[in-house]
Amino acid sequence: MRTVKSILDELQRELGIKEKVRVEIKPMKSKAASVSLRTGVIRLNKHAMDSGELCIKYLLLHELAHLKLGRTTHGDDFYRVVYSVMSPDEVEECERKLIQSLKERLMKG
Repeated sequence: MRTVKSILDELQRELGIKEKVRVEIKPMKSKAASVSLRTGVIRLNKHAMDSGELCIKYLLLHELAHLKLGRTTHGDDFYRVVYSVMSPDEVEECERKLIQSLKERLMKG
């Protein structure tokens, strides 16, 4: 499996994002990932890291799309960016996996 850094670098090149982006991996209660548009920091939930390389790529892509567009909404332009890299089927598969993983984690307490 590739490193988070190598996936991030590839996605930044593909999306044309030249700004410095930092990734932090931390435990989070209910989110799989988040981004700060101000600082360029992407936070990945450490519990989501077991979801496989494709889902890690999706989480990074999702947050990078927000950075590229400069907003945290999910409009048509957001999905155009995401679907330019991953198919809707891949996105749906990853979202399902990540939701299930977070749900199981919440149930455990």
